Amino acid sequence: MTAIYESLSREAPIVLYRPNNKQNIFHRSKAITRAILGGNQSGKTHSAIAEDVAISAGFRPWLQPDDPDYIVRLGTGLPIPVPNVNKITMTDYDVLKETILPKFTDLAPAGMFEIRKNTRGEPTRIEWAWGSLTHFISQKKDPQSAASGTYHAAHHDEPPPRKFRIEILRGLIRYAGLESFSMTPAYGDWFERELIELSTQTETIQIFHMDTEDNAVENGGVLSREGIDQFKMTLTPMERKMRMHGLTAGTLYRIISNYEDREPWTVTDFDVPKDWIRFCIADPHEEKPDCILWVAFEPNGMSAVVYDEVMDWTTKGAFKQTAETIRSHEMLSGGAAMRRLIDPRRAAKIEKVTGNTVQREFELLGLYFEKAPGLRLEEGYKQTNEWFALDEETGLPFLTVMNHCAGIRTGLQMMKWKQDDNFEAKKTPVGPDDHVSCLRYLRTWGPNIRQLREAARNPDPRVMENLPSLEDLDVAYVDGVDTGY
Repeated sequence: MTAIYESLSREAPIVLYRPNNKQNIFHRSKAITRAILGGNQSGKTHSAIAEDVAISAGFRPWLQPDDPDYIVRLGTGLPIPVPNVNKITMTDYDVLKETILPKFTDLAPAGMFEIRKNTRGEPTRIEWAWGSLTHFISQKKDPQSAASGTYHAAHHDEPPPRKFRIEILRGLIRYAGLESFSMTPAYGDWFERELIELSTQTETIQIFHMDTEDNAVENGGVLSREGIDQFKMTLTPMERKMRMHGLTAGTLYRIISNYEDREPWTVTDFDVPKDWIRFCIADPHEEKPDCILWVAFEPNGMSAVVYDEVMDWTTKGAFKQTAETIRSHEMLSGGAAMRRLIDPRRAAKIEKVTGNTVQREFELLGLYFEKAPGLRLEEGYKQTNEWFALDEETGLPFLTVMNHCAGIRTGLQMMKWKQDDNFEAKKTPVGPDDHVSCLRYLRTWGPNIRQLREAARNPDPRVMENLPSLEDLDVAYVDGVDTGY
């Protein structure tokens, strides 16, 4: 076995390539445009070059042939033809010689490729034994130098000037060719304005974040702890976020930065099992609709899902209307919540007409809400963000969101910390925060496994009162207004 391993290491090292969770998601993405935003030395270029070698051969040698992602596919879904043409752009030829070519030779099968150079001794392409071509182009050249030909893939090591990228993209049209980026972000680049924002609106563009720490020796990488710490010490806080964590200026201020609006964070709708522990969280308002969010936990507390939400005209204007909407949603989604939480400030608000608190108004309607413990704004959002971090073993987040829950999906993507004139983040959230606030209330409440088990054993009987029947839902009216259920 040792001899086989040593032989593969010499002759076909890419077979022994073992991507980490983040790299694996990048390789398996079905997006036409993929971008790895990584800190310095985070492994972003290594994974991008591994994909370039796979593109040249038409398959990913580190996967098994029966793996659904073994074959590299074009944007049309068809297998990429072999031979094929791939264009790689970089900031200059020094980067090519010092970084990119060494990674190719570290990964590519020995004796199966030749590096061709121009009359000045600059590498211009790799010719593969199976006929594929990998061209190298400096981004310092005139954009028109990239304007000729058609090809099947392109990889930009750092974003090129926008006009340069457009010329490269033009050559990919015929085959719906694959486009990839590997980069350390910089403030104000066109990439942030166009691709990162567009990635929230289409599945054809996906952005992946990698951290320098991902490539530390203790995490299975190659970087020494001493070297990482020394580099970190020299950076300003803003530089550290960009150069260590691969965050762009726009994403630096995202409050829930771990969430991405795609699998595995967003999941196809499913029926929540009866034994899951359900929570209902309310963020009531005076001038706009009340926001209600539902989250269910597995009985063992190992994962959770946002499975329903509402914030529309059916929760605006009267406590009774909101209460009936809550009951309707719970009947349709499979059951009442075992515990209910509410914004503590709004819960204590005194209603002028009745003299009751908001919490009491709901209780009189048969819905008992307990106040979420404290506000803890910054810490609460930090803990909520941790729920969306990918587990190192499973590659899955603790909390997922069902596909139909558009409000929480939007809030998770768009909520940011307000910036001051020096582009430093102030601890004031901006953007659609209602649904995310509900998550924060739940997160600061807990829950731990003891609390979950207690909720399962002793659901508050008041949450079960006055539930409508299925017949009532056929013609559900609140104060003479059709609720739509």
